[in-house]
Amino acid sequence: PNCCVDFAHRVGHVQHQTQRDRQKVLDFFDQFQDQLVYGTDLMFFEGDDPSANRKLCCDVWRGHWKWFNTDATLSPAEVEGPVQGLALSQPLLQKVYYDNAVRFFPGLR
Repeated sequence: PNCCVDFAHRVGHVQHQTQRDRQKVLDFFDQFQDQLVYGTDLMFFEGDDPSANRKLCCDVWRGHWKWFNTDATLSPAEVEGPVQGLALSQPLLQKVYYDNAVRFFPGLR
């Protein structure tokens, strides 16, 4: 109960699990919705092209957003074969995208 998890660079792993048992993934999100936080492991370095960094951030976020928010069939680069989006509820998404992060890291607000 006192543990939290961010997805960081593991969205592809969870998408792979969706191919095997989508309902199990949905149940996981429902059961642990108060302990999950959206995040990425994107890293940028001095000298990187800022416009390329922005494009990468937008592309990654949009792909993840589609998977979390819709039930569309997607073909993410990290997964072999198509995956169906989760179409998570808006209250659950609010927790994963914002509320839990503010609770786990009180200085964010």
